[in-house]
Amino acid sequence: MCCIICRVFKITCLFYAITKIQCPTCYMGRALIALLMGDIQQYFMYNIMAVPVAFVFIFELFSGLCGKYKNMIHICAVIVLSINMLYYLSRMNFIF
Repeated sequence: MCCIICRVFKITCLFYAITKIQCPTCYMGRALIALLMGDIQQYFMYNIMAVPVAFVFIFELFSGLCGKYKNMIHICAVIVLSINMLYYLSRMNFIF
C-alpha cells in the first residue's frame, strides 16, 4: 500500500520526503547499478557501502539456513551497518 502511495505522489524515498535529509541507504541502488555496468567511479561516488550492505542483507535473509553460524552473521551485520552509519554521518558532515 505504501509503495502505491509513493508512486502516485512520485516519492522515491519516503525518508527524504518526510525529513528532507538523505537516508543512510541513499543512492545504494544507483551505486549497485553503476557497479553492474562496470562504472566503478560512479559506484564510489554514489555510495561505497552498497555492496557490503547488500551482502549483509542477503546473508541475513538466509541466516536461518546457516545453523551454528547464525550468530556470526548477526554480528557481521551489526558491524557492517555500524560502519555504514559512520560513513553516512561523515558524508553528511556530522562527524570528521
